[in-house]
Amino acid sequence: MPVVEKASPKSELAGKSVMRYGLKDSNTPGSISEKNKGLPEDKPVLNADFTKEALCEAWIKYADAIDNVHLKSTMHYVQPELKENHLVEIAVLNPEQDHLFKEQGNEIKNFLSEQLKNNQIVLTIKIKENDSDTLPFTDKEKYRYMADKNPNLNKLTKEFNLRLD
Repeated sequence: MPVVEKASPKSELAGKSVMRYGLKDSNTPGSISEKNKGLPEDKPVLNADFTKEALCEAWIKYADAIDNVHLKSTMHYVQPELKENHLVEIAVLNPEQDHLFKEQGNEIKNFLSEQLKNNQIVLTIKIKENDSDTLPFTDKEKYRYMADKNPNLNKLTKEFNLRLD
């Protein structure tokens, strides 16, 4: 809804009738929705306790319901960790997975909040570093993994002048 403001008498245009129109974003400081931390006014605050098992069950239920094959397989591989104050930490293996979760983060959070009856859940995503159990994901990671297993792959790559795109 447009906000109508009149210019203050101290402005340069004090003698003239000036009106400014603008749209006040619901996420701007001082807005009503900020006071409720993004919750609609008619939606009650839910703060039910839940266990890691219930979180993992809802996590897999969401993964099974989505169509995005990459996100689905990533969610089956990466399990969320429940921290204090309803903080859910997702430790991904690479930037591509990080991007997937950031794109779908709100939908995942909303689904988990509904299933666990707690809309105070906060999702955080971090990339695991130097994890020996990580699986190669990108083409370069796969090549390095295979070359580490078999050094002859490097010889073949050089001999036939092959490259990864």
